[in-house]
Amino acid sequence: MKKQLKYYISLFVIVVAGLTSCEFLELDPTNEFERDDYYKDRNQAEMALAGVYSQLAELYKEHMSIWLSAGTDEFLHNKLASSTRGSEISKFNYNAFNTDIKRIWTMSYTLISRTNDLIYNLEGRDTIAYMTFEQRQAMIGEALTLRAFSYLNLVRMFEYVPVRTLPFVDIAEDNGDLHLKSQEPQVVYNQIIADLSAATGMLPDEPYAFGRVSKSVAHGLLARAYLHLAGTRVNGGDVGVEECYSQVVKHCNAIIESGRHSLLDDYSEVFLNQIQEIQDNREIMWEVVFKYTTERDLGGFIGNYNGPKVGGEVNDDPEGNPLVYITATLNQLYGAEFEETPGSNPDERHGWNSIPYNINFKDGAYSFPGDISNKLRWYGGKWRRVQRVVSGTNASGDDVYTARVLENGAINKWRTSINYPLLRYADVLLMKAEAVNQLYGPTLDAIDNVNAVRLRAGAATVQELLDSEGLALTQEELLEVIKDERSRELCFEGLRRFDLVRWGTLVEAMKEQNSLIINHPDYDPAKDEFLTYPGNAVEERHNVFPIPNDEITLNKNVQQHPLWK
Repeated sequence: MKKQLKYYISLFVIVVAGLTSCEFLELDPTNEFERDDYYKDRNQAEMALAGVYSQLAELYKEHMSIWLSAGTDEFLHNKLASSTRGSEISKFNYNAFNTDIKRIWTMSYTLISRTNDLIYNLEGRDTIAYMTFEQRQAMIGEALTLRAFSYLNLVRMFEYVPVRTLPFVDIAEDNGDLHLKSQEPQVVYNQIIADLSAATGMLPDEPYAFGRVSKSVAHGLLARAYLHLAGTRVNGGDVGVEECYSQVVKHCNAIIESGRHSLLDDYSEVFLNQIQEIQDNREIMWEVVFKYTTERDLGGFIGNYNGPKVGGEVNDDPEGNPLVYITATLNQLYGAEFEETPGSNPDERHGWNSIPYNINFKDGAYSFPGDISNKLRWYGGKWRRVQRVVSGTNASGDDVYTARVLENGAINKWRTSINYPLLRYADVLLMKAEAVNQLYGPTLDAIDNVNAVRLRAGAATVQELLDSEGLALTQEELLEVIKDERSRELCFEGLRRFDLVRWGTLVEAMKEQNSLIINHPDYDPAKDEFLTYPGNAVEERHNVFPIPNDEITLNKNVQQHPLWK
């Protein structure tokens, strides 16, 4: 009975820690003692850390991975109904009462509060059984990194957010500890930088387990934080734009010079590894893991909602129920907006990231009813569950196809164990290239980093690309190349919307995309008009998200963002 009591007390404290501003809760000292007792040995501390990572998986199984990738110039929601999951975010048809936005806010603060609880208890003990000082420091570094990562998402989405770095151990009568006020964006960035800077001195060079963070990850997130801090929304904050770019270069160099990470030889291999559960952190430096035991934990929707359409019959057939189409803008970036099939241009990424066909499964066999002629209705192929392969030719010389199921082990019709990338080495190279170009112009260092990414995909060099378009190599033109290159390389990985916002081009990009759609030869107003909804709806206020109304109602110290008042 005593063990059962401790379990419920620990669960109670975790739930309390996950709240940012909610109904008043009295914490009784006996419960506090039981929470402290929970961290008495390494096994219990590891279980608490696993609880933090599990919350990361909750955030990225669809909300931060799929719905924030849709509604950009890479992905568009493909359902007419506004009630379809994720459609309000994707179509810029949301407000402070949106359920998905509220879930992102709540899950993010739950993750933060779990890290606060972990850090507080690890730092507050003289010794922890079976744990060395180095192991304890590394675990604190992991918690700091995860907390900073969550705050980075929050500040980029909502800008003015409460910053909590301590758990709920005592609540003052005036609820001052419970109802924290919103902070200016630069204050939030300062906390992010402080956490990640501390973590770089605590984390090991190699993660303790696949899917956990390392020193390189902390450096990569610092580079990302400084890059966004330099953007148009914050303009360098308390650091200054030039110093932000200098810090981006510094932290990217720390990763590059470590020699621990590199680009894989084949672009498709990066994502095949995730689909087939091959653990390799050379290029994907950190990813959300949807599998924690030897049994498959089918906890995500990667490859289902954001992959090609795959018909299934029973529960162990992989289903593909795509809720997004790739955009005409992305096809255009590959130089392939009017091509009959993806992959017919030199850039290999187009052939992998675009799927122009449906896959049916009936009576125990796969079939392919023909390529999708409307190029506005192609699917994203980055995390395909089933791949079409050529098995031969028929009497007319046409290709005959068969199917290859890519997932290993047990398969669930709806959910997948396909991981989702949070930081890739290719991103590090492009972040450095952008920062170097902003500081010094189109230097060889900046160009070489972009070329490394392009040449891996079989694409032309930067100079060849500019020459083909009759453009000179200037700082401005190289920046445009890098902006496009980030989409070609990192599409669907949850980065594009944040990139467009920091460049100050979100509204412009969505409007330009509408023009491209309407003037596309495959556009039919009677059937495709819904693809223009985001571009028609987007406004300046969509550079940020509204703070959930429930939060403002419960916490009078949190004010709605000025753009949403």
